[in-house]
Amino acid sequence: FPNENADGGSSPRFRTDASDLAAVSSARPSGALVIFRDQRPELVNDQRNVRLEQLAIVGELSAIMAHEVRNPINNISANAQLITSRLPPDSPLQPKLAETQQEIQRLARLMDDALQAARPIEISLRPASLIEVIDRILERWAPRLQRQGVEVRRELDPAAPNALIDPRLIEQVLTNLLDNALQSMKGRPNPLLSISLSVTPTGPAALHGGGSRPSNGAPWLQLKVADTGTGMDEETKARVFEPFFTTRSEGTGLGLSIARNYIRTVHKGDIQVESYPGTGTMFTLLLPAAASDSEPTHT
Repeated sequence: FPNENADGGSSPRFRTDASDLAAVSSARPSGALVIFRDQRPELVNDQRNVRLEQLAIVGELSAIMAHEVRNPINNISANAQLITSRLPPDSPLQPKLAETQQEIQRLARLMDDALQAARPIEISLRPASLIEVIDRILERWAPRLQRQGVEVRRELDPAAPNALIDPRLIEQVLTNLLDNALQSMKGRPNPLLSISLSVTPTGPAALHGGGSRPSNGAPWLQLKVADTGTGMDEETKARVFEPFFTTRSEGTGLGLSIARNYIRTVHKGDIQVESYPGTGTMFTLLLPAAASDSEPTHT
């Protein structure tokens, strides 16, 4: 719009707000330019940035609190053990002290999990054999599996390519799944743990644009961990990945939340759960296979 200056001259001025048209109507505009811009993406980004800042602060506070609480927990535990040792075995206080020790251990695990969740993750993605990772964990867990009488069914495709993973983080995920499976199968008849590995051409549709291949062009690896435990109802299954949600008195509710973060955020894969009360539970992991020319990455 032309606009008169103090010296009587004119210079162009551009306005993007339609409400300003009336203010310059007396200047006999020769034309109008109205620009509409959708600011919703910027607002969404701003809200996401604020949320990330809040989560970062919460993470730092959680780490500080977990660290500060840990020492008092250790002192309380030591004193409870001392009192227990000084009392006769048939003392009526022994059951209460045993219960106290269980709660102390649960709180200690919660603090450890909170520290792990808040601690920055050191990521080292590299081509690695999922079969080797699985066998290493099964060997480590063999004594506990035998004590509980669990039959292990291992169906791993020997032709499966290497996965592009951080083996240390995947071991943590699988360890959590095995621990949950064994807890669920306690006291169940004929407990069975099934682990299968296969190759699939498509990945998680929700995260990779309709089930596309990984960005490196390689296929996906599908890893399933199933048990014949008590299973979960729909309400429990819907919340199983929520932080601090647990159905176990000794659980912290962070294991599966951390596992999903490792699979989805770090490995750009997916983890899903199927479960039926009285039948069992199956977790399905989708992980990217490594391309033949993949190089290790560290972040």
